[in-house]
Amino acid sequence: MSKLAYLFPGQGAQYAGMAGELLSRGIGAELLEEASGLLGIDMRRIIFEDPERLNQTEYTQPALITAQAAILNNLAQAGLKPDMCAGLSLGEYTAMLACGVMEFPDLIKAVRKRGLLMAEAEQGNGAMAAILGLPAEIVESVCREVTEEMTKGTCQSMTAESSEHAPILAGVYPANYNCPGQIVISGSKEAVSAASERLIGAGAKRAVPLKVSGAFHSPFLKQAGESFYHYLQEVPVQVPKIPYLANLTAEYVTADSDIRRILGEQIDSPVKWQQTIEKMIRDGAEIFLEIGPGRTLAGFLRQIDRSIPVYHVETPEEVDAAVQLLADRKA
Repeated sequence: MSKLAYLFPGQGAQYAGMAGELLSRGIGAELLEEASGLLGIDMRRIIFEDPERLNQTEYTQPALITAQAAILNNLAQAGLKPDMCAGLSLGEYTAMLACGVMEFPDLIKAVRKRGLLMAEAEQGNGAMAAILGLPAEIVESVCREVTEEMTKGTCQSMTAESSEHAPILAGVYPANYNCPGQIVISGSKEAVSAASERLIGAGAKRAVPLKVSGAFHSPFLKQAGESFYHYLQEVPVQVPKIPYLANLTAEYVTADSDIRRILGEQIDSPVKWQQTIEKMIRDGAEIFLEIGPGRTLAGFLRQIDRSIPVYHVETPEEVDAAVQLLADRKA
């Protein structure tokens, strides 16, 4: 029998009115009301009527998780259960929800805290860019070169006491290994710009600036990751009931004692998405559902292995289609 894998997109996939039909009825509407009560935020207004706040990190994160959870609950109500799960960056939290690692009330409050900490760390000097058409080794090498150069220049103008933080202030780092030929870099605006120019010179097809105000998944967010780790000490977690893979390692999480550390480090570490998908395919995943707004993850999957089918689920019709698809494959 085919193994079914759920994939959950991360920050950047959100849009006003996402998963609107499912959030407006039945278990989706109940979940939206529950999230609003738990956070003291009118989540319906943010998702449907306030695109400016929807695109602010501290609101984006709980809003996107709520939308994905509504779709997930509808799939579960229809009888679907995945064999394995993974989520890109923020999407890892919905993967944990699907796999029984956290209950929704604890998870949505943790995501809200994560968003607040990341928003505090943005500071306006961070930037990210997607580098297209180069192998990982070249991107990594150029990031190291630019970081060394920027760090050296920064240290010369700093006191000895503060120079130890120069890489955080000046560097650029690989942040997302999305698929063959697409790696996102993250760091200071100056370093990302310098690295992008150098990578174009090294043969990159494009260097596409991302619409973010923070250097996510880089040492810029190390303090946020450490603070979040300490916050998680009071959050109940359980051993996954369904296998899920962590961004940090591209491996299955099997012990509840690892979860808090993994989630803390995920904030300032690269996302190993290509490696995660390759692992799932090796372990027998033969059909993927991308659960949430957008089709970014489907695009990545096709670049990794075009032979593997992937379907998008966000609307009632797509829920029904997924249920029918799986029923047909079992027949």
